[in-house]
Amino acid sequence: MAQERSSTVEILTGISRTLESLTDPNRLLGSPVSVQGRTLVPVAMIAFGLGGGGGAGEGRISSKLLTLNPASGSGFGDGGGGGASLSPVGVIEIGESESKLYPV
Repeated sequence: MAQERSSTVEILTGISRTLESLTDPNRLLGSPVSVQGRTLVPVAMIAFGLGGGGGAGEGRISSKLLTLNPASGSGFGDGGGGGASLSPVGVIEIGESESKLYPV
């Protein structure tokens, strides 16, 4: 059981590190660019979808009859997955007297 918990911790740690790198503010606000006395800053949006699960049990389901066969042993499984998308939202124009967001 200790190995199974270790595997789950490793999966969650990996997901956590990936999320940390994706939520870096430098990914959401691009590098400022100066044009004719104004500063332009690109803006992006990030969206996530995550899922995971695990379980343990005794026996195995027979593929022929879809019945549980308790003499087949025991097992444990876990897994996770996810996806992310990064999309442009617009540009912030920073002028001397005002700032505006121009949506894409």
